[in-house]
Parts: sequence; structure tokens; C-alpha cells
Amino acid sequence: MAFQRKIYPLELAKPSHCVHYVGDLLHKYFQSVWSYWNRVQVGHRGRYSVERLLALNDYYQRTSLAHVVVVCSLGLLPAFVVAVLVECIPLRPPTESWRANYTFWIRLFVSSLPIAFGGVYQVKEVIQPGVISTTGIIATAFGSCACYVALTILVAALWKFPIPFGYVLTIGPFVFFYMVFFLLSIGPRVLVNSPALRRQIFSQMLVIAAQGLLAIAYPTFGAIFKQLSGHEQTAFVFVLPIIKFSIKQFIATVSSHLHEYVGPTVVLSVDVCNVLYVSICVQTAISPLTSALLIGSDAFFVVLALRSIYNQSDVARARRRLLSSSSNVPLKINYLLDLMGLLRDAFQCSLPAPVPIRIRAPFPLVLSTESATFMNALNQVHQPQELRELALAIKKCRQSQTGSFLMKH
Repeated sequence: MAFQRKIYPLELAKPSHCVHYVGDLLHKYFQSVWSYWNRVQVGHRGRYSVERLLALNDYYQRTSLAHVVVVCSLGLLPAFVVAVLVECIPLRPPTESWRANYTFWIRLFVSSLPIAFGGVYQVKEVIQPGVISTTGIIATAFGSCACYVALTILVAALWKFPIPFGYVLTIGPFVFFYMVFFLLSIGPRVLVNSPALRRQIFSQMLVIAAQGLLAIAYPTFGAIFKQLSGHEQTAFVFVLPIIKFSIKQFIATVSSHLHEYVGPTVVLSVDVCNVLYVSICVQTAISPLTSALLIGSDAFFVVLALRSIYNQSDVARARRRLLSSSSNVPLKINYLLDLMGLLRDAFQCSLPAPVPIRIRAPFPLVLSTESATFMNALNQVHQPQELRELALAIKKCRQSQTGSFLMKH
């Protein structure tokens, strides 16, 4: 007689406490990394003001398409013409002395002059109006360029010509001469009697000095890159994103007082310079793998940026559908045409929230009569630089049409 035994299924093994701990640890680590990544994004550093939105609305309604096309097409034409004219100045062979290459010094002066003028106007826009005169602007630009070229000639005469890493070594003195002439053009007495002006100038000079780091970091990277072998270039490629990230964060930090101008300040300096040197390194790379890594690294961050934009768009559409089903908010809203109504409703909600909106732009903007009247009405209730908190109001005031449209994710 055969023995019969009942076989019962074994219970599923439960994850040990160690597995739970590791899983929770990885989840917290991923969340902290993702939170840090969102915090360091330059696009999250600035926030549009009401004045900027109204100026955009005025431009949209009052500017023709032909005007926009002409500005976008011809806006860079003067800079292009100057660059072509500078290249038309002939040069002597570098083996000849610095005296024979006098045309090189002319080219250096002409090419640095627009940079000096740009730096002067960059500071002029953020300080009190009328502080520096037109004569002071011209004196600052020509004086700083003349001293810069004279110093470069002196170094070439005492050392060698062409100067090794000349641009990297002389960018510091150029910024120094520019600052000295700018301060002298304003006048020491004016600076002593105005602490607010000193703070404004110091903040913007710090931004210009930070942008000067681009002229040191990227040429140095390019010079080292050209001296490496194929495998060494492939490994050295990963230094470029580190340089870009570090300088971006530094410029964004020192320009935080510019608020909504933080993004353009970083993009028009770091990103433009990075694209230029990526293209140079792609052309001079020995290995095709190096070129592929350079292109792939830039494409990776572009894909991340596009993904963030599309995610924000999906969230906004989902919020509009939710509000449309629970209130009288229309599903489709023209943000610009309905801007004043949206803003007015936003400021009628007085619930506190952690996300602010700025009323005034850092610098005065040209507004239409209607927009100026709207700003004056806001100023009667709110202080000019007061930060209005909206996030909680957006969440709780479902009847308001503004909430979901003014939040910037």
C-alpha cells in the first residue's frame, strides 16, 4: 500500500528588510537627484513680471509680421558687416616682428571696440538713468580698447609675437581697464554719494566679469583638446559639459538680481560659446567616436529640454480640461488677448501661496496707455516690488480664470 502525502504550496518569500531598505534608499536618492536637477535649471531661475507680460501683449498686438521679419533678418547685419570688414584687413606672416604686423593691432582694436560698447550699455541699462553721459560711454569704450591694445603690444615686444594664449591672458586686463574707465566716467564723487548706485554697478560688473570666464575656459579647453591623441580626446570630451554646467550656474547666480533676464543672459553667453567650441572640436577631432560623443551630449540635453517643455504643455492642457469641467473657465483661452482679465482675477485672490509673481520688471519697459493704466491700478493696491503669492490661490480658487495660466512649471 502506497503512502499518500499532501503537498501544500509554499508561501511566497517576502522581501527582506534589507531589500526594502535598499529600495527606499534608491528611491530617495533618485528623488533628491531629480529635485536637484530641477533646481539647477537656468530656466527655473527667473520669473516673468506683470510689466513684462503687458509689454509682450502690447508688442503682439501693435507690431506687424513684416516688422518682426525685418528685425529678425537684419538685426545681426551690422555685426556681420563689422566682422567681414575686420577680416578684410590684411595681415603679415606671423614670423615677422610685431612692428611689421601693425594691421593686426588695428584688427584687435576694431574687434574689441564693439565688445566694450556692449559692456557699457549692458551696465547703463541697469543703473540710474542719466548717470553716465554719451561722452562717458565713448570715452570708456575707446579708452579701455586703447589701453588693452597698448598692453598687448607691450607684452608682444617684451616676450614674443604672436603671444601664446594671448586672448586668455589679456581678457582680465581688458575687463579691468573697462571697469576703471567706466567708474571714472561716472565720477568718484557721484559714487561716494550714492550707495544704491554702487550696488547696482557692482552687481552688473560681477556679471560681466563672470562672462569673461568664457574667454578663459573655452579657449583653454580648445587648446588642450587639439594637443591630445584620439583616445585622449574621447575621454576629454566629458570635460566640456562640466565646464558648461559650472559657468552656467555661476553666471546665473551672480545675475539673479536681473530676475527675468537671467535666462537670456546665460543663453546668449554660455550656450552660444559652447555651440561654437563644440563645432570647432567636431571639426578637429581625430576619432569619429569623439565627434559622435560631442554631438550626442548636446543632443541629449536638447532632448531633456524638449521633454520638459512637452510635459509642461500636457500639464497645462490637463488643468484646463479639469477647470472647464468644474467651472465656467473656457477650454481654449488666448493667453495674450485675455491677459489683463487673467491678471486682474489673479490679484483678487488673496490666499497665501509659496510661488510669487513680480509686478515690476527689473528695468522700466515701454507700455501702451492701457497697460500703463493697468499697472497704475495695481500699484494703488500693491507696492511696486511686492511679490504676490499665487500657487495656493491657483489650487483653491477654481473659479478664477488665471490660476492655471500664470503658474510657470
